[in-house]
Amino acid sequence: MELVPASQPRLDEEMIAENAPIIRAEVFRRYQEIWDALKPYVDGSSDEDGVVRRPDPRLVDSAIRVLAQLQKLWRLDTPSKPDPELSAQVPGEILAKVEAQLAELERRRVS
Repeated sequence: MELVPASQPRLDEEMIAENAPIIRAEVFRRYQEIWDALKPYVDGSSDEDGVVRRPDPRLVDSAIRVLAQLQKLWRLDTPSKPDPELSAQVPGEILAKVEAQLAELERRRVS
Protein backbone atom coordinates (compact mmCIF):
# COMPACT_ATOMS: atom_id res chain seq x y z
CA MET A 1 0.00 0.00 0.00
CA GLU A 2 1.45 3.31 -1.06
CA LEU A 3 0.73 6.49 0.86
CA VAL A 4 -0.06 9.42 -1.34
CA PRO A 5 0.61 12.83 0.20
CA ALA A 6 -2.52 14.89 0.52
CA SER A 7 -2.57 18.02 -1.54
CA GLN A 8 -2.26 21.20 0.44
CA PRO A 9 -5.46 23.24 0.55
CA ARG A 10 -4.95 26.48 -1.27
CA LEU A 11 -6.03 29.63 0.48
CA ASP A 12 -6.41 32.63 -1.70
CA GLU A 13 -7.33 36.19 -0.81
CA GLU A 14 -10.94 35.68 -1.86
CA MET A 15 -11.43 32.71 0.50
CA ILE A 16 -9.85 34.62 3.35
CA ALA A 17 -12.03 37.68 2.71
CA GLU A 18 -15.21 35.57 2.54
CA ASN A 19 -14.47 33.75 5.79
CA ALA A 20 -12.95 36.61 7.79
CA PRO A 21 -16.02 37.19 10.01
CA ILE A 22 -16.31 33.49 10.80
CA ILE A 23 -12.61 33.20 11.58
CA ARG A 24 -12.69 36.35 13.72
CA ALA A 25 -15.67 34.98 15.68
CA GLU A 26 -13.93 31.64 16.25
CA VAL A 27 -10.71 33.30 17.40
CA PHE A 28 -12.73 35.54 19.72
CA ARG A 29 -14.57 32.51 21.13
CA ARG A 30 -11.29 30.75 21.85
CA TYR A 31 -9.73 33.79 23.51
CA GLN A 32 -12.87 34.16 25.60
CA GLU A 33 -12.54 30.53 26.74
CA ILE A 34 -8.92 31.15 27.72
CA TRP A 35 -9.92 34.29 29.63
CA ASP A 36 -12.73 32.43 31.42
CA ALA A 37 -10.21 29.80 32.54
CA LEU A 38 -7.66 32.40 33.71
CA LYS A 39 -10.03 34.83 35.41
CA PRO A 40 -10.42 33.00 38.76
CA TYR A 41 -6.63 32.89 39.12
CA VAL A 42 -5.97 36.56 38.41
CA ASP A 43 -8.88 38.54 39.85
CA GLY A 44 -8.45 37.57 43.50
CA SER A 45 -11.83 35.84 43.75
CA SER A 46 -12.70 33.42 46.50
CA ASP A 47 -13.27 29.69 46.05
CA GLU A 48 -16.22 27.68 47.34
CA ASP A 49 -14.71 27.55 50.85
CA GLY A 50 -14.47 31.36 51.00
CA VAL A 51 -10.68 31.40 50.73
CA VAL A 52 -9.49 34.34 48.66
CA ARG A 53 -6.97 33.33 46.02
CA ARG A 54 -3.93 35.48 45.48
CA PRO A 55 -3.30 36.24 41.80
CA ASP A 56 -0.83 33.81 40.25
CA PRO A 57 1.96 35.88 38.61
CA ARG A 58 2.49 33.25 35.92
CA LEU A 59 -1.12 33.42 34.86
CA VAL A 60 -1.35 37.21 35.15
CA ASP A 61 1.10 37.51 32.25
CA SER A 62 -1.02 35.15 30.16
CA ALA A 63 -4.17 37.06 31.06
CA ILE A 64 -2.58 40.34 29.98
CA ARG A 65 -1.71 38.82 26.60
CA VAL A 66 -5.23 37.43 26.13
CA LEU A 67 -6.79 40.79 26.96
CA ALA A 68 -4.42 42.54 24.54
CA GLN A 69 -5.46 40.18 21.76
CA LEU A 70 -9.14 40.63 22.59
CA GLN A 71 -8.59 44.38 22.47
CA LYS A 72 -7.16 44.05 18.97
CA LEU A 73 -10.05 41.83 17.84
CA TRP A 74 -12.57 44.37 19.08
CA ARG A 75 -10.42 47.09 17.48
CA LEU A 76 -10.30 49.07 20.69
CA ASP A 77 -6.75 50.15 19.91
CA THR A 78 -7.82 52.16 16.86
CA PRO A 79 -8.97 55.73 17.39
CA SER A 80 -12.65 56.38 16.95
CA LYS A 81 -14.01 58.93 14.54
CA PRO A 82 -14.20 62.40 16.05
CA ASP A 83 -17.62 63.68 16.98
CA PRO A 84 -18.49 66.37 14.38
CA GLU A 85 -20.49 68.27 16.98
CA LEU A 86 -17.49 68.52 19.31
CA SER A 87 -14.98 69.28 16.57
CA ALA A 88 -17.08 72.27 15.48
CA GLN A 89 -16.89 73.77 18.97
CA VAL A 90 -14.21 76.07 20.25
CA PRO A 91 -11.83 74.42 22.77
CA GLY A 92 -13.10 76.79 25.48
CA GLU A 93 -16.67 75.56 24.94
CA ILE A 94 -15.52 71.96 25.23
CA LEU A 95 -13.66 72.75 28.46
CA ALA A 96 -16.75 74.46 29.89
CA LYS A 97 -18.88 71.43 28.98
CA VAL A 98 -16.43 69.04 30.63
CA GLU A 99 -16.22 71.19 33.77
CA ALA A 100 -20.03 71.28 33.97
CA GLN A 101 -20.24 67.50 33.64
CA LEU A 102 -17.56 67.04 36.32
CA ALA A 103 -19.41 69.42 38.65
CA GLU A 104 -22.63 67.43 38.07
CA LEU A 105 -20.83 64.15 38.87
CA GLU A 106 -19.32 65.68 42.00
CA ARG A 107 -22.75 66.94 43.09
CA ARG A 108 -24.24 63.45 42.62
CA ARG A 109 -21.40 61.82 44.52
CA VAL A 110 -21.81 64.11 47.51
CA SER A 111 -25.61 63.72 47.60
